[in-house]
This record gives sequence, structure tokens and C-alpha cells, in this order.
Amino acid sequence: MGESKQLGIEIRLKNVTKIFSDKKTKSETRAVDNFDCVFPAGKLVGLLGPSGCGKSTTLYMIAGLLAPTEGKIFFGDDDVTELAPEKRGIGLVFQNYALYPHMTVRKNILFPLENINLKGKKIAEAKKPLKELKDTYKKALADLDKSTLSLEEKDSQKNKLTSDYNAEFERLTPIVNAEIAVIKTLYNDMVLKVAKLVAIEDQLDKKPGQLSGGQQQRVAIARALIKEPKVLLLDEPLSNLDARLRLQTREEIKRIQRETGITTIFVTHDQEEALSISDEIILMNYGLEQQKGEPQYVYDNPSNLFVAKFLGTPPISLYDGRLKNGKVSIGNTSILSDKGSKDFVNLISGEQKILDDSYSEKVKQYEIEKEKLTSVEKPDKKAISNLKVPVKPSPVMEADDFGLKVVIGVRPEGYIIKDDGIFKIDYSYVETIGRDLAIVVTHPESLSTNKTFRIIVQHKNIPSNSIKVDFDYSKLFVFNAADGRRII
Repeated sequence: MGESKQLGIEIRLKNVTKIFSDKKTKSETRAVDNFDCVFPAGKLVGLLGPSGCGKSTTLYMIAGLLAPTEGKIFFGDDDVTELAPEKRGIGLVFQNYALYPHMTVRKNILFPLENINLKGKKIAEAKKPLKELKDTYKKALADLDKSTLSLEEKDSQKNKLTSDYNAEFERLTPIVNAEIAVIKTLYNDMVLKVAKLVAIEDQLDKKPGQLSGGQQQRVAIARALIKEPKVLLLDEPLSNLDARLRLQTREEIKRIQRETGITTIFVTHDQEEALSISDEIILMNYGLEQQKGEPQYVYDNPSNLFVAKFLGTPPISLYDGRLKNGKVSIGNTSILSDKGSKDFVNLISGEQKILDDSYSEKVKQYEIEKEKLTSVEKPDKKAISNLKVPVKPSPVMEADDFGLKVVIGVRPEGYIIKDDGIFKIDYSYVETIGRDLAIVVTHPESLSTNKTFRIIVQHKNIPSNSIKVDFDYSKLFVFNAADGRRII
């Protein structure tokens, strides 16, 4: 490991798609779908999403363990799409550590270098002068045997060759041994350096079975770092640890990333992990990017309903609502009314017209192309079958007599208890969660199971029946009920 902080490398995915095919059922699963993304150089990026969203598949394509069906992967300006994993300059840490139980911690850390025989190659290079000397001596003896010299002359020449060989061998041996000692020291220093970085320098002579889960994970990270990778890839690295060790290890991962400056991608389904240590998060679902940005920004400004629901503990409370004439309502209660809302209604209707016009144009083009292909003497059946029939766009928003259907979301900390509050919810009971109080409440328009959800308040005197609240409108969002897009 060098003394200075490493410079990270930008990773860019361009229209990357991964399709898994089942030969038995002849079905296809689109694990990653046209994924376009940039992982900034030197940053720790959390790749976050539910199980099956495509995050691990994306990581393995970056690592080179899986080949994309379509698209390109770049490390800086270099296209690495078809480059073998061992040539990409990556360090990969798996969920299950994958340590060798019969090896010491020291040997486990050093294994990647020994696996490519880097140490052996350097030692062999150091021994090269001795080998060349020996080969030269043997060749000289062989040539001497073939010569026409007398036996006495041969013996004399052989004694001189042997004397010269021994003298040169004695001169070179300490030089070579010193060089080999330097190489061994260098590798021991490399092991010690990464061991200190992950705080296991006092565990080097132990076997993995003698370590805690957290220590084993640090060994796995050290093993990935000793190759001085351009990119560090972590696949659910904390899943096998208990709560306390998870907290401690994720802090260590953040510290290590900051000290090394390596571009790091951290795959997890745990939002708390991703939000707490990532410089940026990329939220995925169904193989698609849902939103990317700094963790707090994404939490405060979800781009759609999925993002709002996935992030946050306790989860966001959701309600059936309506948007009409610039007013947002839950049931009979208007909770938001301003001139800006009318613009949203106009925008929505305008967008629907654009989609409908675009569909009409696509239908015309389809009919023209079909006519061209079928009007010839010998129609190209394959070309005709490849024509894509335009799909009519679904309504941008659903509506009824009460207005456009929306989903209203309020973060649990977005409720303010007030005697004259505009919105009424029904009290169930109180949960104490450290310094805050979580009140379990209900509302008939709630979309949660049993109409129950939690709000977080600082208020000490909690009413025992109905609670009147106002909203912190920076914590309130309005989403399109038809497709989940955020509109306010």
C-alpha cells in the first residue's frame, strides 16, 4: 500500500441490461434494465433496494463476474465490459467472508498476491543472477568436455571454471539474499499496513475460527485492499453480523474508504446502513434506477412513491387523497391549498395530451411501415413480425368526481400536535424509542395495514383520544396514484 491516499476512479454504466434465460421454461428475467449510472471517483456509493431489485447483479457485472446482455461498463475512460475480473483492478468482499480456515490471518490477507504468484515471481527475479551464473557454468563444462584438449588441459580448465564459479557465487549470494529479504519484508509490511488499517494487526497469527464475525469481515476487507484495487466492491458485507457489530463495522468501512480514497460500492437492502455511511445512494427496483443523490436529499425529496416508502423508519404514512382546483384533500379535509397546485393540474392534463399525440403519431408510422413491407410481391415475414405495435399510454392520472386520485405521504416527524390543528388522527398508544416518542395512531384514509401508522413527536402531553395536528409541509409529499410519480 502506498503512503499517499489513492485517487479513486469513476465507474460509468451505459445502458446496461442483464437478462437471465431459463432454458427449461424458455422464460426470461430482466434483472437489470437499461441501467445508466455514474459512480463518482473516490466516493462511497450505497446501491440500495429490496431483494431481487438487481443491485447484486449490477455489482457482479462491474466486478466482471457476470457479463451484461447489453450495454457498456467503463472504469474512467477504459471500456472494461469484456475485461476479465482479475484485470479490472477490483477488490471484492462477499457476505460470507470466504476465508480459508486452515490459513492464518496473515496468509489469508496475502493470498490474492500469492494466488497470482506475485511474491514468487519477484523472488525468482531476484534469484535470476544466480541461475544465469549456474547455467553459464554448466554450459562451459559441457563445451569443455566436447573440446579436443588433452585430459590434463581439460582438468586444468575445469578447475579454473569451478574456482571462478565459486568465487562469483559467493559474491552474488549475499546480494541476492538481501534482495529476497527486502521482498519478504515488503510483503510483510504490506500485510501489516492493511491489517492496521482495519485494526486487526494483533490477530495476524490466528486462524479465522479464533476471530469474531466482525474481525473475520475485517480480514476479508484487508484481503481485498492488499491488491491496491482501483475499486472496492462490498456485497451485503454486514448481513451476518449482530446489531452492535454491524454498527461498529459500518463505521470502520466508512473510515477505511475515507483514508484510502478508493471508489467504493456498497450493496445492501438495509436503508439504515446505506443512509448512514454513503456519500451517495442509488435506489433500485425491478432492475431500474429509482433515484440517486446524497442520502439526506433523497430522503427529503423522494422522486416517487417507491422511494418515499422504502426510505424511513418508522415508514412514511400514506393516505388516499384527491387533487382538485388547486386543493389537496384527505377525505373531507383540505390539507393543502395554493395557486401552485393549479399549475400541477394543468401540467398533468398537458402531459396527457402530449402522450396521446405521440401515440397517434407512432400509430401512423406503424401503419406506413407495415404498408411498405406488405405491398411488395414477396413480403419479408420476419421484418413484419419485428415491427413493434405502439402501446397506448395509460392515463397520466386517474380521476373521479372528487378530483384526480393522489397518494399523500407524510414523514413521521412531519406532524405537529396543535389544539387547533387542521387534521385529526385517532390515538392508539405510545411507543418510547429513545429520546423521541412514537405515537401509534389510525386514520380511515390511511393506506397502511389496519389503518395504523406511527408519528414522531416531541410533545409531552399526548391527548388520549383524538389528536389534532398541523403538518411540516417540507415533510409532506403528493404522488400520482396511477404511476407513483411525485407531483407536489
